[in-house]
This record gives sequence, C-alpha cells and structure tokens, in this order.
Amino acid sequence: MTIRSELESKLITFGASQSPAIPVSVQNVPFTKPNGKAFLEIKFLASVTINPSVNADTERETGLMQINICIPEGVGTKAASDLITSVKALYPVVPKTGTVSIEQPPQVGTGFSRDDGYWVIPLTFKYRQER
Repeated sequence: MTIRSELESKLITFGASQSPAIPVSVQNVPFTKPNGKAFLEIKFLASVTINPSVNADTERETGLMQINICIPEGVGTKAASDLITSVKALYPVVPKTGTVSIEQPPQVGTGFSRDDGYWVIPLTFKYRQER
C-alpha cells in the first residue's frame, strides 16, 4: 500500500461513515462539490526520500499531507471546529497509521474564503514511512 492510498483511505472511510456523508476530494480525480454542504480536500505536498542506512537497504520518505476542511460560508465556526477535531483524531501521532507514522500534531492553518462560497481551514500533517 502506498503512503497516498493508506492516508487517503482513512479520510474517505471517515467521510463515508458520517451522517450525512462528507464527500472527499482527492488529487487528480474529478470531483463535484456538494451544493452548500461541507466537504474535505486531501492534497500531498512535497516529500523527501533519504537513505538512512550505510548498507543502502532502506529508505525513509517524509512529507506533508494537507487536508482542507471546506464548509459553506455563513454557517459559523462550530461545524469547522467539529470536523477539525474529528480529522485530527484520524491521524494520531502514536500509534502508526498502518505503515505510515504521523510525526507531530497537525498544524491548523488560518481559514480563508474562496470564490466558490466556501470557508477553508487547512490542516497540515507531517508523515514518515520506513521501507
């Protein structure tokens, strides 16, 4: 399983389990925003692979995953706060998420308004995988 598939699948499963379901947008896959409802966007930012051993028999990949909490403008902050809390709980620092570990608590970015009528709050997670 890849880093991307492992981390994306957790968010997609979470979104589908909510009532009502919360759609999840992933990179390079067509997505139709729900009209006036919350959704989540997952993006993978730059990553770095290094060889931490002298024998050159292992690799360590570290990178950043960003999850945007997207809620309709004008509904207040409670919906976003609740989603932030739930999404943070999906990716604990300990224990590992399968083969991928989250290296530190997520950084909660400053919310911003988009032209499409959504208020967005980014969560950025630092991940690591040893292989």
